[in-house]
Amino acid sequence: MSETKTSVRIFVGLMAFLMVVSTLGLYVVIILGNQSQSKEQAAANQAQIQFNEKVQIQQSKLSVQAAELSKKYYDEFVAYKNEVRSFNAAAVTELKTRDLKAGDGAKITEDFEDYSMYYIGWQPDEKLFDSSLENESLKAPLPGSGSYIVGWNEGVIGMKVGGVREITIPADKAYGSGSGENEQGQPLGPLKFIVMVIEKIDDISYPKGTYDLCMKANKQYIDQYGKEAVDQFMCGTYKDEEK
Repeated sequence: MSETKTSVRIFVGLMAFLMVVSTLGLYVVIILGNQSQSKEQAAANQAQIQFNEKVQIQQSKLSVQAAELSKKYYDEFVAYKNEVRSFNAAAVTELKTRDLKAGDGAKITEDFEDYSMYYIGWQPDEKLFDSSLENESLKAPLPGSGSYIVGWNEGVIGMKVGGVREITIPADKAYGSGSGENEQGQPLGPLKFIVMVIEKIDDISYPKGTYDLCMKANKQYIDQYGKEAVDQFMCGTYKDEEK
């Protein structure tokens, strides 16, 4: 009987010992796992910081460029705000243009290259809905890409760099007919624009390594949700880098 009790005590003690060892082992695995995860997270955070710094460099250069262009063109362009007047929406049935200033530079063709532009856009009630004018300065000019509404793309053809044109656009060549706004917040109905064409501004690329840092910063997300999720971060945008 005594030997049996002793055996039981030994067995219970052994089980208790094994449970303690197993628990400690589990804690070690968790701690090491957390340390590994922390290192990966720290690396991802550092990549994100470096990525943000490179993007900020590019954005700062763009801001300086926009400010310099604003000093050059603001006084001339802001005067054209006086041309903004209400108009009869029902009378706008076709695209019309009126040159306010003739340019003497390169002519705009359907290739939509070699120029940039400032603009003012308004609705029949004279309400401005978008403009390059902002706080007594000019925003960065738009590129001549041909990616705008049909009426705009057609309306600038034939202009020359240095020129200013008023473009009257019917609803079917703008954002659509009706009143109010569409789902994207764009005004419906006929519109008018004043567009000033300037020389094409120099492209400012992202600093070298921006794309790689974008990919590193999002590695943890990719590992968690799958490689297909990388498109959500649009890292490809940053491939236009300094050589």
